[in-house]
Amino acid sequence: MARCTCLRRQDLLIREYPDGCVVYDDADASLHALEPWAGEALLRLMQAPPLDVAELADALVGGSPSEQELALLDEALRQFAARGWVTWVQP
Repeated sequence: MARCTCLRRQDLLIREYPDGCVVYDDADASLHALEPWAGEALLRLMQAPPLDVAELADALVGGSPSEQELALLDEALRQFAARGWVTWVQP
């Protein structure tokens, strides 16, 4: 199963707030608002070795994630990849 990793740790700055977080991308000076769980997912990818969706979801929910949680996380990772923040690697 492919694993996801953060490509540009040095270019991304995350500020967390009670109701979400903001990501500053230094590459293009853009700001992006994320849900709290999506910000936590990006932080984990920035700080950890590559993880697959199930491992990341398990870490975020602290147990077995539901199908809906897996689908939400998968969509967030696709959006992160489209922005050039993460990539998929083979183990």
